[in-house]
Amino acid sequence: MTADEEPKKTPVPGLEELASQYAAKARQLDKVLSEITKDYCANKCTDLPVGCCFHDFANHEVEDGLAKALGKIYEKEARKKAFLERVAYSACDYHTRQGCVLETKPHVCLGFLCDELSDHLMLKYRWYRDIETNAISFVNSMRSIKSVFFSFSTSPGLFFYMDKAIESGNAIVEFENSRRLR
Repeated sequence: MTADEEPKKTPVPGLEELASQYAAKARQLDKVLSEITKDYCANKCTDLPVGCCFHDFANHEVEDGLAKALGKIYEKEARKKAFLERVAYSACDYHTRQGCVLETKPHVCLGFLCDELSDHLMLKYRWYRDIETNAISFVNSMRSIKSVFFSFSTSPGLFFYMDKAIESGNAIVEFENSRRLR
């Protein structure tokens, strides 16, 4: 090997598997999140049409090797949707007029709840003691998700917060569904 040649980097074993595990949890959480927040974000957000998609966070707070593995997932999902009319003034490459083209959203995007939305959720459920605890757990778990630097070594903590948010979020969705049936 000459001085000009770079050594070949071998992929860290398990990064693709870790990215796949993340993708499965992210899709679950995104489904729950959309159920809990879609009405508020669609009808009460003062920052539409861009909303909270103000920055390209696809690889933000993610370890390099893992970012590449996740990047493959993001690009595949974006190609599937053929980049539907990107919003020109959006700083995120995946934000379109129809919203985010990604099914597997980055953890900092998933975990982002603006202060107004967090306050709305806390106020909405404060009179329902059995669900108030779940609302608090959901908001706190989402904040924790957003604040994690995602790497191989921190993935157990990130997955823990994602699981907590999915669990408490599902309880909120079930509560809302039971109220609609009454």
